[in-house]
Amino acid sequence: MEIVDESGRLVADGTPGEVVVTALTNRAMPLIRYATEDRAVRLSGRCPCGRGLERLAEVQGRVVDYLSIPSLGCVSPYELTTALSTQPDVMQFKLILRSGNRLEVLLVLRRGATSKQTQLSIQRLIKEKTRHAIEVQVQLVESIPRDASGKHRAVEIHTSASRAVS
Repeated sequence: MEIVDESGRLVADGTPGEVVVTALTNRAMPLIRYATEDRAVRLSGRCPCGRGLERLAEVQGRVVDYLSIPSLGCVSPYELTTALSTQPDVMQFKLILRSGNRLEVLLVLRRGATSKQTQLSIQRLIKEKTRHAIEVQVQLVESIPRDASGKHRAVEIHTSASRAVS
């Protein structure tokens, strides 16, 4: 297992990057530097259990879901989605990155929620999480449609604002 940057170069322990694995156990199709599309941070040293395997400090999510915000670099949307998931008035949400610095937030609120107050609260929360580096537009909607596969995607990127590691 290796943790690499966008150019495929190894990163220092404690630095986030993409998980790349090599597995030679399948003779018909060995995997050599297979890009998993997962982001993680590696811990230094070997596992104290004695197996001699690499250790991860944290798994940060999927590479393809990362938001590339010019003044911040790669930002994990999971910090934002986790924060929104804990809001009591929010029933469902979707984050849509429209450009490198404009984030649209679609919200479905529970009945009886104060819409203007919730909108401002969500806008403030996201601005704090992104260190005020992006423009946040909160829009209240009746429902959020599922994608073609039938899944609800909490994050969509409509520009070249995501960065995949090859």
